[in-house]
Amino acid sequence: MNRIHSFVLCLIAIFWVVSVTSGLAGSSIQSDSQAEVGHGGAGAAEVDPKAAAILRKAQEAFGGLRRLQAIHDVTREVEMLNLASKEKARTTSQIIFPDVIRLSTESPLGEVTAFSDGQSAWASFALGTDDRLPEWQMKASRQDLFRQLESLLQSDRLAGRKVEFAEHGQVEKKAADILKISSPSSGSVRLWVDAASGDVLELEYQRVVARGEGPLVTDFYSDYRWVNKTVRVPFHTHTISDGQPYMDTQVLRADYNRGLKVEVLNQKPQSKQR
Repeated sequence: MNRIHSFVLCLIAIFWVVSVTSGLAGSSIQSDSQAEVGHGGAGAAEVDPKAAAILRKAQEAFGGLRRLQAIHDVTREVEMLNLASKEKARTTSQIIFPDVIRLSTESPLGEVTAFSDGQSAWASFALGTDDRLPEWQMKASRQDLFRQLESLLQSDRLAGRKVEFAEHGQVEKKAADILKISSPSSGSVRLWVDAASGDVLELEYQRVVARGEGPLVTDFYSDYRWVNKTVRVPFHTHTISDGQPYMDTQVLRADYNRGLKVEVLNQKPQSKQR
C-alpha cells in the first residue's frame, strides 16, 4: 500500500488509518474529581512490577488514570500526508470503547465510510457500492482499537492483557523504557515510554492484512499539548512502514465524550442506503 488513494480503493487500509490517529488531541473530558470507571475493569491483567511502574508514569503524563477511565468515546478529524506521493486525505474517526469504530475518509478519489462493532463490519463507497467486510478486516479493527492510547495505557486494568518490561532504549536521543503489551484477541505492540517525562514516544506493531504477514509499522508521537488543562496528548504522528517513511498525521479537531451511540454510527450514508 503506497498511496493515500488506497484508502478509497483498497479495503486493507479502511481501519488501519485509525491507528495513526490514536492519542491525538481531545476535549470535554471530566475532571479528575468527577471521573468514573469507564470501559476498563480492575485488577484482571498480568503485569510485572517494573512494567506496572512504567505504565503508571505514562498514565500520569497523559492526564491520570481516572481521566483515562472516564473516556467513553472519541471523535477525531485529522489530515494525513502520504510522504511518498504527497497526496492528502482527511479522515474522521468515531470510536466507542471498547469495540466500535466508524471511519469516514475523504481523498481526491472520493469518500469511503466504514463501520465495525467487533461482530460485523461494512464499508460504503463513493462509487455507489456497499460491502460487508470479511473476518480479517474485523480483526484489523480490533487491533486498531487495541492500539488506541486511551485504552492501551489502561492495559494494567483490562482483563486478558499482559504487560511486560522488554528493555531500555532510545528515541531520538531520549532514554526510553520499552513495554510489550499483548491481548489474546488483538496481538501485541511495543511501546516506548520516555524515561524522564512518561510521554509515549513510539508504538510498534505488525499490521493485519488479508494474507500472510503485514508490514512492521512504527508510529512516532510528538507535539504534546495540554487540552483544557485536562489531558496532555500528541498532536502529530509520524509513521514508517517496514522502515520507510509512510505518513504524517496532524490533528484538526478532536473531542472526547460526545455521547456517541452505536445505533447511530451503524447507519450507512443516506445516499447509499438500500
